[in-house]
Amino acid sequence: MKKFLILFLFCFPVIGFAQQTNIPHNHANYYGFEGELNKPGVDFHTSIRPFMEGEVRAVTNYDSLSRFGYTNKKFANSMVGKKLLKQYFFQTKGEDYFLELSPLFDLQYGKDFSNDSSLSVNTRGVQVSGSIGKKLSFYSSFYENQAKFPDYISDYAKEKQIVPGQGRIKAFKGSGFDFSQAFGYISYTPVKQFNVQLGHGKNFIGDGYRSLLLSDFAYSYPFLKLTTTFWKIRYVNLFTAFQSNVTLNDNLASYPRKYGSFQYFDITILKRIQLGLFEGIIWQANDIHLNYLNPLIFYRPIASSLNATNNAVIGANLKIKILKQTQVYGQFVLDDIDFKKIKEGKGYFSQKYGYQIGVKSFNVFGVKNLYVQAEYNQVRPYVYSHNKPLQSYSHYNEPLAHPLGANFREAIGIIGYRWKDLSAELKFNYAVYGADTAMYSYGKNIFTSDYNAVNGIYSFGNSIGQGVKTTLIYAQFRLSYLINPKTNWNIFIEYTNRKQSTEYGEHTNSIFNIGMRTSLRNLYYDF
Repeated sequence: MKKFLILFLFCFPVIGFAQQTNIPHNHANYYGFEGELNKPGVDFHTSIRPFMEGEVRAVTNYDSLSRFGYTNKKFANSMVGKKLLKQYFFQTKGEDYFLELSPLFDLQYGKDFSNDSSLSVNTRGVQVSGSIGKKLSFYSSFYENQAKFPDYISDYAKEKQIVPGQGRIKAFKGSGFDFSQAFGYISYTPVKQFNVQLGHGKNFIGDGYRSLLLSDFAYSYPFLKLTTTFWKIRYVNLFTAFQSNVTLNDNLASYPRKYGSFQYFDITILKRIQLGLFEGIIWQANDIHLNYLNPLIFYRPIASSLNATNNAVIGANLKIKILKQTQVYGQFVLDDIDFKKIKEGKGYFSQKYGYQIGVKSFNVFGVKNLYVQAEYNQVRPYVYSHNKPLQSYSHYNEPLAHPLGANFREAIGIIGYRWKDLSAELKFNYAVYGADTAMYSYGKNIFTSDYNAVNGIYSFGNSIGQGVKTTLIYAQFRLSYLINPKTNWNIFIEYTNRKQSTEYGEHTNSIFNIGMRTSLRNLYYDF
């Protein structure tokens, strides 16, 4: 299906970003215009990401917010200058179509001073997008990569057989990796209240930097997404095809399939409040029931009557606009709970839930383009896991929600500032979690059966941080200069310090990177 979709998208008459295409989900890029979407009185459903470009343009001047330093100098308006600074590499349009094609790249060199190792990323790719008429749009992109990562990412890739969120690995020049990734979708809006997207990519539910419901951390996947909007309500049905976690000896073998059915109902209340209700069901390919295609939210009791071996996660998302451009937000995720056991004692193994709380502010203290975000995430042991490991809330050996899996507490702080085309951002992560061991499951590894709980499947006394107590401190500073906003092409320098500590010792990375890239994805290495 994936290869067919990519071929179809490239062969189909193509277009640039039209009303039905998405703005690629990149946190740093979204900060540039998200403040306008969060003003009181603006009814924009910000918890459903990526955003559709036409809807953003209906609210604000997206182009002017994406590029502050437009210049009318002679070179900027020359044929070469326009291609470099203002336009796609190739674009053409007519009365009822638009087509663009642009190269994609991530070229960087770095050094990890903690072990005196050199680092590099060599990514080349292409994107093509466009529209035909007012109702049909499409997008496709492909990335081919060779990279040498810091040791903690390399260890992750070797264990999972995948670079975080990006592609299955092959060995490259000893300690490096070769991997690739493709995205693509067709977007059709027959009426303004309804949009359907068929593609291969990622989705994100929430207003935070992390999502405890559905994030864009894991590798891309095939999906069918139906979005219905009426009055102050947006309702999303998402049907997906995932690959289960197994260890393979043959690098060319395929992972067994599993599928996901997600529903998200979001409503605006009293102009300043948005409340979303979420449900996700993971089910095996050999356990197909028509009920899984039910478009109504919270049909879990119906599925339970089938005695099906599915894994259900439900939750809620809340955002409150407390000031003109300041919002508080939060999430609650519930994987399982036994209300009777709550009365019997604390820490029952199946009391599986977590929550998020955060605040995000734009143009802080009246300083234009200064943004701040603070966020706290907490997830109890064994959340997202299942008694059958193939049914874990995961895809391609990676969590569908938080990169840390479960059994953790995490605090995140982000502050950034944009002056014309120059941007600076400082991000700080602090997490404490209980790691599993080779013999005991303390609840962090979501790929292990929760029936293997360290104290037994009916045990009490389970708490966040049980296991090998691990402290993670991650700090990163990035300075970048925007060259072309159409593909978010920028040059950057970046410094990262990561320290992971346990009672057995600590591991430190001190990383410096410099390079240039088209930043159209979220790449999460802060775990």
